[in-house]
Amino acid sequence: MRHLDQTVRALWVVFGVLAAAGCETSESTPDSTAGDLLQPDIAPDAPADSQPPEDPGTWDSPEATDVPGEDSPDVGTADLPGELETEDALPTDTATELAADLATDTGEDVSPPQDQGTDGDLPGPPQEGIEIAGRWVDDWGGRHVILDGSWEMVGMAFFHILEFHNDGRWIVAQNDLRNDWSPGLFSRFDWTVTEAGLWYCQTAFAAATREEAAATPAADPTDPATGGCGGFPWTRLVPDDRERLEIAGTWQDPWGGTHRISESRWEMVGMGSFEVLEFHNDGRWIVAQNDPANQWNPGLFSRFDWTFLDQNLWYCQTAFAAASREEAAATPAADSTDPATGGCGGFPWTLLTPDGTPATADLWISAPGHTGTHFEDAYRAVNGVRGGGQNAGSTDVFSLGYREGIDNYLVLGFRGSRIRNGPGADFVVFENPFEYAPGQVFMDLVVVFLSRDGVHWVPFPHRYLAEDPAVYQPAPSLWPGFAGRTPVLYHQEDHAVDPFDPDQAGGDAFDLSDLPDEGEAGEIRRQGVAYLKLVTAPSLTNPDTGALYVRDPASNGADIDGVIARYLAPR
Repeated sequence: MRHLDQTVRALWVVFGVLAAAGCETSESTPDSTAGDLLQPDIAPDAPADSQPPEDPGTWDSPEATDVPGEDSPDVGTADLPGELETEDALPTDTATELAADLATDTGEDVSPPQDQGTDGDLPGPPQEGIEIAGRWVDDWGGRHVILDGSWEMVGMAFFHILEFHNDGRWIVAQNDLRNDWSPGLFSRFDWTVTEAGLWYCQTAFAAATREEAAATPAADPTDPATGGCGGFPWTRLVPDDRERLEIAGTWQDPWGGTHRISESRWEMVGMGSFEVLEFHNDGRWIVAQNDPANQWNPGLFSRFDWTFLDQNLWYCQTAFAAASREEAAATPAADSTDPATGGCGGFPWTLLTPDGTPATADLWISAPGHTGTHFEDAYRAVNGVRGGGQNAGSTDVFSLGYREGIDNYLVLGFRGSRIRNGPGADFVVFENPFEYAPGQVFMDLVVVFLSRDGVHWVPFPHRYLAEDPAVYQPAPSLWPGFAGRTPVLYHQEDHAVDPFDPDQAGGDAFDLSDLPDEGEAGEIRRQGVAYLKLVTAPSLTNPDTGALYVRDPASNGADIDGVIARYLAPR
């Protein structure tokens, strides 16, 4: 679908034909494979080797020490009690495993070891692509997520990988336009592996062109712990297998209070805060030390228990003035049988509902059709939603085609965040359909895929319900579970209504509770989704026919205006 002026649209209504003006029609026929598409990216930014990333918080360990929360001021490398010394070697088994996988490059694409734990731990990535794909943590606690198409320094910067070379161990990437340092310029990363772990150097961070970045001399890997990276040591990365706190995020209590919870701190805004010393997702309890500035029981220790009922969180501060960490941990758990009526020291538990403030997807992770110009500029999909109304499309869109792996998909994300499952719809996809006759909508349909890690994907349930699925019909009700069915009424400047009000905003809403409650789909229901892959439906196979999904003859690919979500939580 494309961007039609009123005269052209009126003429096409007369002839019963809809065409797409403003973009070229895709010429090649898509491959009929079912949707295993190129993997998305994530990335960091700027002179990263000379500045430690933000601290992500502590993890579940009886020995956990205090690490500042997300809102804490930046701390120097010497001030982080939890930092890893660069000369320290990894544990023997981890170092051996890394060395076996990475120390000698065979020219084959291999992935570093990944956490293979149970109870929802992500499976390892496929054994292909960039060899350093995975989740990593640096010596300052900063988190890095590396995929074939991106490198994200979580909370710091994002880089779109343009090329990678496993044989020479180097990357060329373009800095995201929203990076704080050198936006839109080009970077080169070199990597090497020693017994102490994986090391990288951002050899170039502000090259004017891709070619200039590629031509930057490689960093010296002789002794990465002490130098070789522009006069500085390389940055060490070790596998990030730390457990994430399942209730991390922003919540509201019934009295209008806001709770910001992370792996390192529970802040009751305006009331007090608590340094998280340990947490246990399996038993659902936390031990924390009361902040010295708290009005009540400063410096003493608390225990928090939590439970879920539907998508709502209930908590009980089981201990609030324990004399020691051990005493708080030994406090008997609260009774979660009926948290709404009692079980918390003779009182009900406190209900917390996810903060539902809408947020627009602000990162394009992977967009093989991106050229940076006109409707092939992926930034148009992350710059807000500007719908054209019931009977017109928008021109503020990124256009997809039908050629698999070339232009048929777009991956979007939220900077440093994931979408949590909450009450009602969790996100809305705003494509670009418009009504040209009562009940008749010109549609470029989209299948939505979901992922926690950017590697493993789950399709949102969808099906074409026409009596003859080999014949296209322009009735939105026949395409449940697809995006691109409902005209976009929402416009962030001219019609800034509630984006989750379908009558006022339009768009196609999706609820994570509609996913199957098993396998990876079940984990996404419980843990949330970090990445959304929007794929043109006619580039995928309809399992009911064994052929590609049918489409309007005038269609030439979906136009993505944006995605808005609520219930965001830290990634």
